[in-house]
Amino acid sequence: YVATSSLSGTRVNSELKHTPAVIAVMTEEFMRDVGANDILEAAAWSLSADPIAPGTGNNNGVNFRGLGAGFLHGSRIWSYAEMMLDCEIFSIIHKVMQGIVVDDENLALDVIANVGPGGNFLTQKHTRKHMRDIFLPQFMDRRPYGDWETKKDDARDWALEKARKTLSTHQPEMLDANVSKELARIIASAETL
Repeated sequence: YVATSSLSGTRVNSELKHTPAVIAVMTEEFMRDVGANDILEAAAWSLSADPIAPGTGNNNGVNFRGLGAGFLHGSRIWSYAEMMLDCEIFSIIHKVMQGIVVDDENLALDVIANVGPGGNFLTQKHTRKHMRDIFLPQFMDRRPYGDWETKKDDARDWALEKARKTLSTHQPEMLDANVSKELARIIASAETL
């Protein structure tokens, strides 16, 4: 099984020899041969993920390990922008792992029947209740090619911009004084070892 492109292992289509990170790419042929039909089954063959048995408290179904959010080049480089992109990928995987709920509320067949052909769903209470349920990625470029060609920007630019904005504007909450004191005590005792 020879993969030359990162398309099935990352969010961009690049030659593997030009990627700055260790990537596990699984070809369609490999997936077929091992009988992997979904992300849980594929995780069993990945170097950086383990499937998790149901009932273990982790509802994602996959434990990703090794390269963490923001790491590049075999964990030798860390990037704020890459962390933003990786977190989006993890959130997409998390959303996919939740599955699709098929019930009366989500199907909304009664709303579809009431609105009818040519009707307007924007005036429906069901629409107002669920309109924010959809997952909207921040960095996945879904613009028409012509728009991209005009601006020539992409997910890397947007992620870097968001990382810089976050670093310049975020004000973390101060730790509780008792927690700070306890952490200082633990650090001091560890330093004496």
